[in-house]
Order: sequence, then C-alpha cells, then structure tokens
Amino acid sequence: MKLVGERRALAAVIFALYALFYFVLAFSRVQPELDRALYALCGVYGLAFFALVAGYFWARWYAVGVGLYGVIVGALGLWQVGAEPIILFIGGTHLAAAAMLWGDSMSASFVPSGENAGISRLL
Repeated sequence: MKLVGERRALAAVIFALYALFYFVLAFSRVQPELDRALYALCGVYGLAFFALVAGYFWARWYAVGVGLYGVIVGALGLWQVGAEPIILFIGGTHLAAAAMLWGDSMSASFVPSGENAGISRLL
C-alpha cells in the first residue's frame, strides 16, 4: 500500500488532535497540579505534528515512538480499567497513527536528498 502523503497527513491529524486536546485540558486548569505535565504532552504531540508536516528526516522515528507510547497507554488502560470507549479510542488512534507511518515506502519519503545525502548511509 503506497498512499505515502495521505498516510502521513492522517497521522499528522491524529497528533494535532491530541496536541489540541492536551492544550485545552491544560489551559482550562481542570487539575492545576497537572498543568505542566499536560503542557508537556501538548508539546510532545505538537512536535510530532510539526515534524511530520515539515518532513524532517527524524520525524517518522519520533512520531512512531509517540504512537507506540499511546498504544502502550491504551493497553495498560485496557488491563486496568477494562474496555471503556475512551481507552479504545486512545489505543486505536495511536495504533492507526503508528501503523500509517510504518513501511518501506514511508521510510523512503523521509530519506534526505541533496547535500544532506551523506546521512542516508546511516539510515
């Protein structure tokens, strides 16, 4: 399955959704003692979104890591809480984002070209 641009865009939308969600949650000060942690999570997801859209060579690695973090959170939530709809949504969207960034055709789009081609030997 190719559709590299579409898959990257859908993964970026998922990360933008979570960045917006954590920003609104932190800004609303529902739990003031968690504000810094929520702003940090907003930054993590915002960086994943920005890096994917900008096409940085490390963006795929970082975004897959963020996606797998969400899969682990979803799996732990299923184990501790059970099959609640929000837990399934968190795990499913992160799994979808990580799966959309997987594969050889996707990794080829993040290999640098031109004067930075020397780094592609390290990839």
